[in-house]
Amino acid sequence: MELSERLELLRQTDTISGETCVQLQKLIVKTQSKWGLQLREDNAAALITHLAMARERILKGESTAPLDKAILQEIQDSPCYARAVVIVQGWNTFLGNLLPEAEQGYLLLHVCTLLGQEENTDA
Repeated sequence: MELSERLELLRQTDTISGETCVQLQKLIVKTQSKWGLQLREDNAAALITHLAMARERILKGESTAPLDKAILQEIQDSPCYARAVVIVQGWNTFLGNLLPEAEQGYLLLHVCTLLGQEENTDA
């Protein structure tokens, strides 16, 4: 399964809207072209699903609890953190600045994990 197929399945089951599906498909392409990070099913399925669900929650006025402070501190200490912040802030801009701080924390966790895996693969 490809990420686009995952998003389409979420749309077909009315888990996400058609607009969210299209937005996230564009975001996947932009992430590769602008930030040099390739999002694929094998490395980013959970991340894309989380982001799609987060967008739907936000549009419905729902919120989520912030990430545990100890986990957030661990992320901030990661060598991948600065690049992850640039990517998540870029995503937030692309999505119309709708991501609250709590959601950004979870996305930073996902992106730092992905970047760490990318570095280990390249080493």
